[in-house]
Amino acid sequence: MVNGDTEAALRAVDRAVQTEPQTPAVAWTAANLLIALGETKRGLSHLRFAMAHDPELIRPALELVHRVQRNPVDAAEDALPPDPVAYFSYMNLLIAHGELDSVRALWMKFVALSKPFKLRYAFGPFEAFLKAGDARMLQHFWNDVERLVPDAARLHTGQNAIRNASFEYDILNGGLDWRNREVSGVLLQNDDSEYHEGRHSLVATFAMEPVGDLGLHQYVVLEPNTQYRFTGYMKPVLESAHGPRFALINITNQSRYFVT
Repeated sequence: MVNGDTEAALRAVDRAVQTEPQTPAVAWTAANLLIALGETKRGLSHLRFAMAHDPELIRPALELVHRVQRNPVDAAEDALPPDPVAYFSYMNLLIAHGELDSVRALWMKFVALSKPFKLRYAFGPFEAFLKAGDARMLQHFWNDVERLVPDAARLHTGQNAIRNASFEYDILNGGLDWRNREVSGVLLQNDDSEYHEGRHSLVATFAMEPVGDLGLHQYVVLEPNTQYRFTGYMKPVLESAHGPRFALINITNQSRYFVT
């Protein structure tokens, strides 16, 4: 396209935006035209409006953002509305492309907004950092989550490295909390009739079949060259040579630090 045609096309886009009511559909069309004409920054600003006002456009808009602006911080500044859904959707897109460094940078940008969000949004990035074995980022990420989300902060009490240690709250099944994988012959339930600390405990009911694993575990990030003390309480009420046990396992090599 020659310069004259480009200028004419840009004027046409400007007229359309000015004359039509500013709607997500108009913003989406204008963004695509402007980006095609080389006006990327202006196009991204229209994408921001489209995503802010139409959740259905978030996914295709983010895919376009990813194609034309690979720097996650610049993408956030130019295109993302200050909305947790947009930020986490973009993080998940970056995870799908294997761009964890970009996820880290985008997360820091999001944290600076101090926006509360639904806790389940954090599970995708958490699992990505866990899979990558990035313990330092994992801890940093979840500390930020606890500062922004009260439902996460309440799970962490005192100096205890284990979250929700007394099962006072429903299990999240994600992040740094308990995870309950369904196991045949085992029923896990929260109970308030007997407890050691707090006002709740966890009751495991077993069927007759042999069980080797309750299906309950939690990831705990520990500092190197640091001493920890583990204390746990259980009250077996079944006749068995080997009742329930606590086990501390290194997830990197599956070695056992401690088994009761």
